[in-house]
Amino acid sequence: MDPRRCPRCTFSLVPQPVGGGEIDFCPRCRGTFLELGEHGALLGRLGDFRQWAQTGAARLAGDSRVRCPLGHGRMQAWRVNVADGGTVEVDTCATCHGLWLDAHEAVQLKRAGGPPPVPLMPRFGPDLTLNEPPPGQEKTGVGWYLFQLFTAMPVEVHNPKRGAALVCLALVGACVVAFALELSLIASDGPEALRRYAVVPTELLAGRNLHSMVTYMFLHGGVVHLLGNLWFLWTFGDNVEDRVGRGRFLALYLACGIAAVVLEAALTQSPDATIVGASGAIAGLMGAYLGLFPRAHLYQVFLFIRWRLPVWFYLGGWLALNAALGVATLNGSMGGAAVAWWAHVGGFLAGLAWALLLGRRFKDGAELARARGVG
Repeated sequence: MDPRRCPRCTFSLVPQPVGGGEIDFCPRCRGTFLELGEHGALLGRLGDFRQWAQTGAARLAGDSRVRCPLGHGRMQAWRVNVADGGTVEVDTCATCHGLWLDAHEAVQLKRAGGPPPVPLMPRFGPDLTLNEPPPGQEKTGVGWYLFQLFTAMPVEVHNPKRGAALVCLALVGACVVAFALELSLIASDGPEALRRYAVVPTELLAGRNLHSMVTYMFLHGGVVHLLGNLWFLWTFGDNVEDRVGRGRFLALYLACGIAAVVLEAALTQSPDATIVGASGAIAGLMGAYLGLFPRAHLYQVFLFIRWRLPVWFYLGGWLALNAALGVATLNGSMGGAAVAWWAHVGGFLAGLAWALLLGRRFKDGAELARARGVG
């Protein structure tokens, strides 16, 4: 039987014995699902959300963005009043009367009840606790809005990771160091010196300079190109590494980069141009992210409005745009393309296929919890 899945990050929920009963806990994002009869024992007089509207403790805000782990569709969002005059959004199911708590919501609900106090949520281990906020909070505020307004970069809504993404950090560092060496090489020997390390389709298809299929991933066409790629690498790469492990992550990165440049070399209309950049490999991480975290969301500023978009909508639109621009290069309507659109498409499809075919083989939340001695 397929285990109950976390509505936030799709990991398996782990049954946890609490006070003679049992609750379902996500060891990755630390969210909790409480079935009818369980939330009262843990949340005191705030537990019965069916009485919230009558008592004035909360108001119904509409449909939630998360789905019931028991398969009852979208949950309902309630705005619960807290002691400091604010509100906290809690998700409930109108069918089974289950209640979903994100990790930080347990802390806020503790303050909401007033006397008699609502008890703290229980601890499940040294680093798995429901009464502490998760390591990655939603990135809101004026600063994040302005950053997105002026850069057009996506920002994750809520997708915490369990530990440091060391390989992803190493790749970021390697790209920065390689860019510094690239500038030094150009200054001493001129731009043509890069052709030894960049992919040139005619050379590659002739079986020469095969090493360039790896080295090209660490070269970039300028500071803007570098910084944009590094943002996408960190945004999508850290969670993929967290899910699949460091060795698989590095192999995936390199494999997608190779698949990307092979497709670009086969379809490019400028076979003597040099191809540089990590975007093909990063596109593979984006495809893998979609396959591994299909319920994730991203913030994107468009027309001065900050939208919260499902990851499938954002990445699907990104893929469609790149494919359309790639087709335009084939029929000559764009002339010589300065961007390797087909590398983006090839890398993305390789990463997505990899995640869909192999994603369920990776450890999920239940296996990780057992490995830590939880549950």
